[in-house]
Amino acid sequence: MKRGIFLVVFLLLMGCGRKTSPVPPDAVIPEAIANLKYRVDDTGVTLSWTYPKRSIDGKHIENIRVFHLHKAKIPEFDYCGGCPVLYNEVVNIDARGTKPNGSVIYLDTDLQPGFHYVYMVQSDSGWYITSSESNRVDFSYQSILRAPLNPKIAVGDHELMITWSPVTEHDDGTKVTDVTYQVYRGTSRMKLSPCGDVVDQPEFVNKGIPNERTYYYNVRAVTVADEFQILGHASETISEMALDMVSPVPPRNIKVVGLSTGVQLHWMPVTNTDLGGYHIYHQRKGDTDWQRLGTAPKGAIGFKDMTKLAPGVHYFVVTSFDIGLRHNESEYSLKVRYVVP
Repeated sequence: MKRGIFLVVFLLLMGCGRKTSPVPPDAVIPEAIANLKYRVDDTGVTLSWTYPKRSIDGKHIENIRVFHLHKAKIPEFDYCGGCPVLYNEVVNIDARGTKPNGSVIYLDTDLQPGFHYVYMVQSDSGWYITSSESNRVDFSYQSILRAPLNPKIAVGDHELMITWSPVTEHDDGTKVTDVTYQVYRGTSRMKLSPCGDVVDQPEFVNKGIPNERTYYYNVRAVTVADEFQILGHASETISEMALDMVSPVPPRNIKVVGLSTGVQLHWMPVTNTDLGGYHIYHQRKGDTDWQRLGTAPKGAIGFKDMTKLAPGVHYFVVTSFDIGLRHNESEYSLKVRYVVP
């Protein structure tokens, strides 16, 4: 009789460790991003949004791994505002270096005139845990406006006036009307930010700035299509500083006293806080020009000149000047007469 050997294998699947309650799906699905924004300039479109800090049921989350940025590129003549959008490109952006409520910024430089672009972003926490779609942004991309030419700066007291030539064309040579302009300013050439509101004339006055501090400026033309702003190329960056243009008051009560050789002048001090000092001038009767005899420091109330004066009538005046780079000088004081026998 044949002997049969039957091998029976029983597999026993056993769990180890403690079991925990399953996590409800709502607890890990990030809330949808609602603040997707964009800005278009000559470099492309800059998209920005905020890292969600809560799940859809209100719980705090920090587990987003990737942002999926969806992009649709549609020929302008085929675009339908109310039609469903077929996104034909997805960019995956690593989210692990960003904290909840932090800003995420992405620059897309792959744009072509004549196309309509639509963007939407979703958060992904892994294991197919993906948020709902964000708000979407869309715009028609045009040829970029040319840069404003001949930027110049006129210096004032606590203000600078920037002017430039009007922009009338796009890069492709097409004409443009209804152009406005945005001025950019910074304390270094490499970091400029918008200064004030857009203006519709090729000039802008930056008021209320400190004197003797260098500021850098450039200008971009701005056009609006379908309520959407496109920034043109930046102009040349130029710099200048505002300067004190206000002269101090002249000293008063000038008196002259004769010495054995020369004269001694006295005056009431000027109280301007930015006073730099005084200049003293001399003129003989019949002359048309004043000759500067010398300079006294700001704390002085007099000046001695040991020059021997020729017989006859002489006149003296005193001015004050400030400490600014321009050394603004006051008008002449009332002149005093002195007679040498």
